[in-house]
Amino acid sequence: MAGDVTTIQPGGKAHAVRHSERGPEQDHRPAPDLSGLSPAAAAVIRGNLAYDHQQWSDAIREYQDAIAKGRDNADVRTDLGNAFRFSGQAEKALEQYTIAQRQNPQHENSLFNQIGLFMDLMHDPIRAIPICEEFLRRFPNSDKTARVKEQLQIAKNL
Repeated sequence: MAGDVTTIQPGGKAHAVRHSERGPEQDHRPAPDLSGLSPAAAAVIRGNLAYDHQQWSDAIREYQDAIAKGRDNADVRTDLGNAFRFSGQAEKALEQYTIAQRQNPQHENSLFNQIGLFMDLMHDPIRAIPICEEFLRRFPNSDKTARVKEQLQIAKNL
């Protein structure tokens, strides 16, 4: 369902968050019928399915296809960024999170995911500090605030 925020845990990472355009994973059900959807919407659903199965190259291809076909928004860009991130392509992930922030400055997940990218994948806590501070300034009431404060403290102590 639109609006769901799902915690994804590939490789034991519990802080990678994405905004999904479909409901919870339902592996026991047959593939959804996409025939009535626009090509862009169908590509997003295929991307979500690949993402849920940690098939990063397929997810990347489908999200890029969705964007090319007109579904270009902060949610799709963040999911694409996460797929790049989990496939080890940190700079491409950062590019997508940055685009998502330009498209929607109120998109928490794209800013939050930058913190984890800098801390965990890029091992660059100096770059994480201003992102943490920006997150806390812009989203003081977020349910992610405690985690961001924790990451900020870790980054400042390294």
